[in-house]
Amino acid sequence: MLANRVYRPRVNSTPLHEANFHRLVRLLPPLDETGSWTAYDAARRLRLELLVRERFPYTSMVELRLFPLADNPHFASCCLNVRICHDARVAEVTGYQQHRRIASNYPYPNTHMLQPDERWQVNVLLKEVLDFCQQQGIRFDV
Repeated sequence: MLANRVYRPRVNSTPLHEANFHRLVRLLPPLDETGSWTAYDAARRLRLELLVRERFPYTSMVELRLFPLADNPHFASCCLNVRICHDARVAEVTGYQQHRRIASNYPYPNTHMLQPDERWQVNVLLKEVLDFCQQQGIRFDV
């Protein structure tokens, strides 16, 4: 019986999206045009790549990639596609790794073993990646 129940998250995700926007603004260069940038941590153990895929007056689509530079079991590469809404001042993950679309909720269990609140979890992952970059002193400088 539990497999047929639809998961309804009880969390308002707007504050998380707003906080992620402010974290991104501190990290990113001005997004005036499309392009790509690379940044490193102070010890040169991590590389963060930014690719601006789309740039419109009110929205931008960026891809953030975090790579370990050495064989390190504590770091795995991470790729997040993020839509930034400049007028609403929010940032939301629209895709990660090989997942292009993330539904608001998934039945559980499912064939791909996605969590019922997958969208929430990948936005929390973006928060953690941005916090980690800030702690390591990673910034994109123009």
